[in-house]
Amino acid sequence: MNNINLNGRLPEDLPDKMTIDDILLELEDTNEFDINWIDLRNKAWHGNSKTFNQWVEIGQVCIMKCEPYQPFSISEDWSFDTMPMPTMTYKEIRYDIFRYPIRLEVKFKNGILSLSKSGKLIESLKETYLRLKDYLGTDIIHDHFELSRFTLELMISEVKEIKLNIHSVI
Repeated sequence: MNNINLNGRLPEDLPDKMTIDDILLELEDTNEFDINWIDLRNKAWHGNSKTFNQWVEIGQVCIMKCEPYQPFSISEDWSFDTMPMPTMTYKEIRYDIFRYPIRLEVKFKNGILSLSKSGKLIESLKETYLRLKDYLGTDIIHDHFELSRFTLELMISEVKEIKLNIHSVI
């Protein structure tokens, strides 16, 4: 198990299955593609010379978010001596994060296309593939694209907010 590498992102910005499913929705709606999520856990899978367990990341992350707070109205008439002190509010948010490799396979059903549909469907497949690559960025372990299919091996994230503390300071 490795330490969690967020690659400079907030936990809520890590790739998740629901967002990927949303990106795949256009292909799914055509009813011309088989879309399969493949669990790599119990397979003798290796990605970039690392086993499944070497890719897994489990742990907690704490994020601090600051917000200015003004306890008084700007329009009120204050003198220098009676002006209240401004405060800063910060939120401490803790997350449980589980990141692991998974494979996504998308291919034409039956591998056969009619000539009248093929150009548009191939273009949709390619656009979806490129959108997924853009969304996943550094979380792609391996990818492969052909005219009738693509495969992505990627790091997927399960993120759960576990604690929120709010503090004010002067």
